[in-house]
Amino acid sequence: MTVEQLIARALEQRAAKLQERNAHTARLAELRGQDAPDEAEISRVRGAQNALDAEIDVMDARITELRAEKERDDAALRMSAEVHPVHREGDGNNREAHYGDATRVTKEQRTYTAEKAVRGTSFFSDAYNMRHSDDYVARQRIERHMQEVKVEKEFKA
Repeated sequence: MTVEQLIARALEQRAAKLQERNAHTARLAELRGQDAPDEAEISRVRGAQNALDAEIDVMDARITELRAEKERDDAALRMSAEVHPVHREGDGNNREAHYGDATRVTKEQRTYTAEKAVRGTSFFSDAYNMRHSDDYVARQRIERHMQEVKVEKEFKA
């Protein structure tokens, strides 16, 4: 299960607990509005509400942890896509790296990803724009995607 799925599930569970807590709040208002409020019932409902508050606090802490983990994962993914030249140590010159000394990118971010689709760049929109609007940039992305498919050996003819 992905971190995003864990966050979504935790948010759903918290929403259910909040709904349950709201029902207790409404019940407390009803009990307190009576001419002769039942203090024992008020105490019981308030205790249940306090227990829910504690559960919600634990859920909030877990959601915060999961979001922090996702941020760290996203940052690591962004950093892993960066390329930096390598300098040789010990020669005192700090000379520029040569081809043999440089870091090589072995994996780049794909042309089409779920994150890019949310921002509006998807294979289907590019295919449509390429076909009907003669969109040159969309054509370039599709061609780059075709090259990725060849390199990753995803296409079986």
